Amino acid sequence: VAATVKNIIARLEGTDPDAKAILLTAHYDSVPNSPGASDDGSGVVIMLETLRALKAGPPLKNDVIFLFNEGEEIGLLGSKAFVDDNPLAKTIALVINLEARGSRGPVFMFETSEKNGWLINQIAETAPHPFATSLMYSIYQLMPNDTDLTVFKKANISGYNFAFIGGLSHYHSQRDDLQSIDVRSIQHGGSYAVPLVRHLGNINLENTKAPNAVYFDILGMTLVTYPGQWTMPISVVLIVMFVAV
Repeated sequence: VAATVKNIIARLEGTDPDAKAILLTAHYDSVPNSPGASDDGSGVVIMLETLRALKAGPPLKNDVIFLFNEGEEIGLLGSKAFVDDNPLAKTIALVINLEARGSRGPVFMFETSEKNGWLINQIAETAPHPFATSLMYSIYQLMPNDTDLTVFKKANISGYNFAFIGGLSHYHSQRDDLQSIDVRSIQHGGSYAVPLVRHLGNINLENTKAPNAVYFDILGMTLVTYPGQWTMPISVVLIVMFVAV
């Protein structure tokens, strides 16, 4: 598949010209015959509101780049064009991809890049209402789906993937319109993006990788996380306790 794409890029400059950058991205194209209000108009709105909020606050140390990309639905072409051709791509340490696979419900952080221990610690520290579990990523890996984050992962850039999945019958249909989308889902997406970017915007991003973590939320109130190497010892202890009972 080949196409000419038109990406829209904004750069919010940080105070340290030598620091690595954060990228927020969402695609503004939709499938034929779908208005695309959720997929992915919702991501575009979250990015615009995040940009507005960041500009209203004190300047960050790190650059924040906003990529409104085209051609995701026909093969992730906008993000691929950015990674292949735009010199800004070489400055990025971390990407936040905003997606939707429905029209309502909580926003799940359903995928990360590999060696995600550092990433999970940052979101556990900043997200006020996190919905995330490492089991969800294991399931997602079995599905024949790709998002723009796939392109950045192949370029060895760390990142998060966010999406709400309620109202699946609206996905890629004529019903994905403004009347169907739940604005509370968009608000929840913003509650991840703004504090996370503000936090990441003021810390060192030279090393964003650490051994994989196991994580899960407790009713969207907090995120529990522990190193992946603890999995086997915890399993052994639980089996021994079960046998004892």
